[in-house]
Amino acid sequence: MSGARKALKVMSILTIVMAIIQIVTAALIVFGSSFMVGMQEAELNGSTVDVGVALMGVGVMALVSSVVSLIVGILGVRGANDPSKIGPYKVIAIIGLALCVIQAAASLFTGQIASFGISGVLSLVFMAVLVFLAFKIEKEGMQA
Repeated sequence: MSGARKALKVMSILTIVMAIIQIVTAALIVFGSSFMVGMQEAELNGSTVDVGVALMGVGVMALVSSVVSLIVGILGVRGANDPSKIGPYKVIAIIGLALCVIQAAASLFTGQIASFGISGVLSLVFMAVLVFLAFKIEKEGMQA
C-alpha cells in the first residue's frame, strides 16, 4: 500500500470516528429538543420562534451532515483499499472542497472572514489534501 493510500485510509478512519461522534451528538440534540417544543419562545427578526423546534431543526441538519460524513469516510477507506474504486470518493471530495472554497469566498466577500475562523481554514486544507490524495491514488491505479 502506497503512502497516499495509507494517508487516505487514516484520514478516512478519522472521518468515520468523528462522524459517529457527531451522529450521537446530533441524535441527542434532536432527542433533547423534543422535550423543549412549546416550552419557550424567542423573538428573531420580529418573528416568534419556538426554541425547541428551532433546536430540533439544527439537530436534524447536523444528523444529516454527520451521516454524509460517515459515507464519505467509508468511501475513502474503500478507495484506499482498492484504487479502482476511488472514483465516487474523488467526486465527493471535489464537491466538499468546492463547498469549502465557496464558504471561504462568501465569508471574505461579505466581510465575515472572522466567522470562517481556524476551523474553516482547517476544513479547507483537509479537503484539499483529500482531493490531492484521491487524484494521486487514481493515478497509481492507472499505472498498475
